[in-house]
Amino acid sequence: MGKNKSVQKVLYKQKTKIKLKVKRPRASLSLCSKLKLRCRGKRDGKNQVPYMIGNVWLSPTIQAEGKKVTELISNVYTYFNKKNCDIFVQFETAISAFEERAIEIETLYDFLKDRINAYDGPIYTASEQKNLQPQELNDMLNAKRESEENAENIGIRIRRFREYQAPVEELRKRYYNAKAELERDFIIITSNFELLEMIDRQLNALYQELCSRANTRLSWYWQGVIKKHPKKTSIQIEVPEVEKEVFDTLYSLNIRALEDKLNAARAERDRVLALSIV
Repeated sequence: MGKNKSVQKVLYKQKTKIKLKVKRPRASLSLCSKLKLRCRGKRDGKNQVPYMIGNVWLSPTIQAEGKKVTELISNVYTYFNKKNCDIFVQFETAISAFEERAIEIETLYDFLKDRINAYDGPIYTASEQKNLQPQELNDMLNAKRESEENAENIGIRIRRFREYQAPVEELRKRYYNAKAELERDFIIITSNFELLEMIDRQLNALYQELCSRANTRLSWYWQGVIKKHPKKTSIQIEVPEVEKEVFDTLYSLNIRALEDKLNAARAERDRVLALSIV
């Protein structure tokens, strides 16, 4: 239990140190920027810019604002490949360790259960043991030896129990230690998943903020355009929605896939911890 608390303490400190240091493209919303974009819009409008291709209005300014979103995507991708890949590695490593531990616990459970149940079998005399298969004889704890033919059955049980008590208790100790380690592995899995969720929220907030800034800057630009553009259009240009899809793909935070692994680990943990030895 103390080990689990120490693990939680370390992981809590790790969470508090997580800071998203992704280089952000400049997208100022100052009064100076507003005036500059309006002036640029007036200048472009006078020169019949932006121009429409298909249903999309294009100009160097519009493309520059969209490029800032693409730049953020690129910066996030670089950040996670160089800085935070260890969080993903820790999560996958913890999942692998957890799965191995679950197999170990089931193996120990089956073996320990068989050893304990062997004490409940009948007492076999030396003559009766001749009809047993070699493996059955080796596994049989309640068997009299040739020098014990006249001994009481209860005495034989006590003697056999003492002979096999030490290895059974050792198995029992390994079994409960493995359960404790499984719980520790699960704490690491959940904590790393929480870290990834935290980063996911920060990245989405960062993306939404930049898109909002880009749209605000474009609205200022269009305020200048419509004053001088021959068509007097008032179409509002927004960051293309496809950029969001590219963003979701590139930053490689597939939370749904990771959450599926976490839920599978939780179900396996509940199943394995429910195994009990009397």
